[in-house]
Amino acid sequence: MENYVFTFPPVSFDSSSDFTCPVPQTLTSYDYRNPSQVPFPPNAVQLAPEPLTVLHASDGYLALDLALLAISLPQPKLSLTSETPSTSKSTPSNATLEPAATVLSTCPNSGVPGGRNGEIIVAKPAGNKSTWAARNPGWPVTQPRQPLTTVEKEHHSAHAASRQISAAQRKDRDVLLNEAIRKLSDEFEAKVQVVATTHNVTQEKVKKLLGGHKYYRNPRGMQLANAIIHDKAHEVNEGRACGEKLTLQQIRGLARADPKYQDMTQDEKDELLHALTEYRALKNTS
Repeated sequence: MENYVFTFPPVSFDSSSDFTCPVPQTLTSYDYRNPSQVPFPPNAVQLAPEPLTVLHASDGYLALDLALLAISLPQPKLSLTSETPSTSKSTPSNATLEPAATVLSTCPNSGVPGGRNGEIIVAKPAGNKSTWAARNPGWPVTQPRQPLTTVEKEHHSAHAASRQISAAQRKDRDVLLNEAIRKLSDEFEAKVQVVATTHNVTQEKVKKLLGGHKYYRNPRGMQLANAIIHDKAHEVNEGRACGEKLTLQQIRGLARADPKYQDMTQDEKDELLHALTEYRALKNTS
């Protein structure tokens, strides 16, 4: 690759006059190894740009309007044109009021980017964007907590004093309750010891028997309410067909209104319970 030299032959045009286009001598042959033939050498010195010249109106130049310096692309929500009438919109409570965009009339087809015929859209100045509410208008904002007034401070102090008094009283009651529970526990242990010694059993067995009687008693016994419903159902549904018998709700209403079941003696209650027990036993064994 180092021994290659690119040679460009002259270009000729096939025309009636047989005219040959001359090629400059510098482009006839090009040696890439010769740095002098490089159009833009890598080590070339780049000149610094010249400073901008400020044009003043006193020198005869036209004054430049500052509003024209803020020309930007159109903003449909903020631009106001002569063709579209302006409509009033509701402003959120936390929205920041900002000046609307200014429209300057120019000649038709002025070629200004973003503007239609006969108008120039000028960008509105930036508003207050220092807070989250200003940057997000329309979103709910949690209001900051206001300092307490004098009346509220007095009310707060009174509540704090009342809570301190209640806490002290509750502490005294807890101390008394713990002392009573401790005494009861000691008496219980002593009585359990007496029962265990009398019946020649261990204390653990006595405690288990006490716990079983207290917490594991079978409540699925014969209830007086079920005995009353059974007696009333046997009275009103006897002799009726299967589809003509009264429902449970109707039987309960009749039993509630029957004065026979209002004031019953203990013997009458026992009789109803015994009748229900016999009926269930017969039903289970039949």
